Amino acid sequence: MKTISFAVACLASVVSCKFGPSHARNPAVPASAAASDSITEATFDQLIDHSNPSLGTFKQRYWYSTEYWNGTGSPVIVFNPGEEAADGFTGYLEIGTLTGQYIQAVGGAGIVIEHRYWGESSPYTDLTPANLTYHTVAQSVQDMTNFANNVQLPFDKSGNSNAAKAPWVLVGGSYSGALSAWTATTAPGTFWAYHASSAPVEAIEDYWGYFYPIQQGMPANCSKDISTVISHVDSVLANGSSSDKLALKQMFGLGTVEHDSDFARELVSPIYLWQSSISDFLPFCDYLEGVTAGQTNLPGPNGVGLDVALSNYASYINGTSGCSASDCYDSYNKDDSEYTNTVLDPTGGPGRQWQWLLCNEALGYWQTGAPTNQTTLVSRFVTAEYYQQECNFYFPGVQFGLTEDKHNADFEGWDVTKTDRLMFSNGEFDPWRSAGVSSAFRPGGPLASTPEIPVFIVPDGIHVQDLYMNDVTPAILDLRKQELAQMVSWIESYYQGSNSSTTSKATTSTSKATSTQSPTMTTSTRSSTTSMTTTQAPHSTTVTEVISSTTIVDCESETSSAIQARSTKIARSYRA
Repeated sequence: MKTISFAVACLASVVSCKFGPSHARNPAVPASAAASDSITEATFDQLIDHSNPSLGTFKQRYWYSTEYWNGTGSPVIVFNPGEEAADGFTGYLEIGTLTGQYIQAVGGAGIVIEHRYWGESSPYTDLTPANLTYHTVAQSVQDMTNFANNVQLPFDKSGNSNAAKAPWVLVGGSYSGALSAWTATTAPGTFWAYHASSAPVEAIEDYWGYFYPIQQGMPANCSKDISTVISHVDSVLANGSSSDKLALKQMFGLGTVEHDSDFARELVSPIYLWQSSISDFLPFCDYLEGVTAGQTNLPGPNGVGLDVALSNYASYINGTSGCSASDCYDSYNKDDSEYTNTVLDPTGGPGRQWQWLLCNEALGYWQTGAPTNQTTLVSRFVTAEYYQQECNFYFPGVQFGLTEDKHNADFEGWDVTKTDRLMFSNGEFDPWRSAGVSSAFRPGGPLASTPEIPVFIVPDGIHVQDLYMNDVTPAILDLRKQELAQMVSWIESYYQGSNSSTTSKATTSTSKATSTQSPTMTTSTRSSTTSMTTTQAPHSTTVTEVISSTTIVDCESETSSAIQARSTKIARSYRA
């Protein structure tokens, strides 16, 4: 069936067939063919253990572009992709992304840096618990500050473009957005400014709130019918006979799945489509509601009821699972290679390294069924304890380091208030918003926006939509202009102050040369790396001129309206 085939392709990009919950990730954006020649790969000798330099170093990869760089003392924009090999993220140095627009607007150099323990930036290739000891948030924060302070930049070996003498900006989205915020709160003073997009800054082990924004944003009839089906499933699993439970599992094509919790977890898989794109999720709602192309009498907010919804849900899972019970649904098998394989995949994604952070750093983020006093889209057989047992299967015998409370105390989590020039952005319906500063569950309510810590909400937005240029809507374009204006203003303030003798002198000389204009940042044009010898900070036009003249592009031809058009139906039309 066409709808199911479309969903399978999308589902594969969101959640692995193997164990573990969905997690926050940046979308990969490879460099365009035209830009590849202007992006250069290099390495930095990073300390394995910042508290014990005698342990040695490892090669940490980074990529840089000086396409818009205005010379010594100009800003440096750093993007950390987070939890996977960084090869596919060099497109964040181009203006098809918000980071690229920052680079262009301030006349800066751009850097994409690979996170420790991913790609080719791992101190060890055997990911045993002993070798993962140095894979912590605290070490990763110090990686960023050590790099900014001490890297010998190939394009400016004088050191006058390092963080002590030029404004550096740390940008991240998703987990790496949280890393940007944690760097601001625990290691201030190296980076001048930070942007944390869709950042889950609060460690939450029982993260049932992941599904709360989804439930708020999805069609009411779809939400009603999912919760009705899940309530029925839980009733059968809790109270039914063995034959009742077997019949239910067989209905979903999962009759050979032994453990009820494994079966219950598989039913979450279509809901994870939401994080990738709402337009990827809506065809599932159409399928659940039995909506066909051209249908005008759409179901109301109460949905189609248990019998129809259960049959359609089961049919959908039958058509999309694509795995055998032993391959995908036996998380209790301690001997599964998912748990036992410790070999680093230098081209791989989150993997074992991410699981270590969830377990050892107590990030948790276990996506569970809601408490009994809440409506749930997810079976209550999917619990934090169910996911936590996998920590013991991945890393048997390990006494893990932090607790949820200790992590949040160390890195401030939701309580971030004592920092400057830290920008947050969250999608209104991003499932990771519940762990961010705009969470509905944050004590005292969502963090209020201030000049020091501006907080932006993307209307109808989902995950890290402000960082890259597909799914463009007028609201997202407007937000990006605000973010760009804010970042340009912060960079201006660096040069208007006296942060170093080099930048102070540069500001003075440039201001005199442009006395009829405000000493603000300019939108840079492509420059030649052979002529970058100026010691002046880049100034000439006003913030308004920067924003109006900076190119806002859609890096894919498909816009939001085109995405809606290609969906089988416009499912949001029956949202109550």
